[in-house]
Amino acid sequence: MNDLDKIKNKLHNIWDYTELEMEDFSSQGLRKHLSSISNIVNDVLKDLDEVSICSTCNYEMCNKCLDDLHDDLGKIKFAP
Repeated sequence: MNDLDKIKNKLHNIWDYTELEMEDFSSQGLRKHLSSISNIVNDVLKDLDEVSICSTCNYEMCNKCLDDLHDDLGKIKFAP
């Protein structure tokens, strides 16, 4: 699973909390769920800091950019 898929999955986990019937929870129960959401958000922010960005397509290093990079590196001539 790539970095963006992990982030997307975590955001879906936040969405799950929005589907809860909140009126059934005590204030302590609500604080527990808000804390869980906060932990997920912190994880997402940390994950976003670690995502490698391609300067060409401003996204994770895509296959086309990886292929182009491979081709460019193959053209480099090294002095003997």
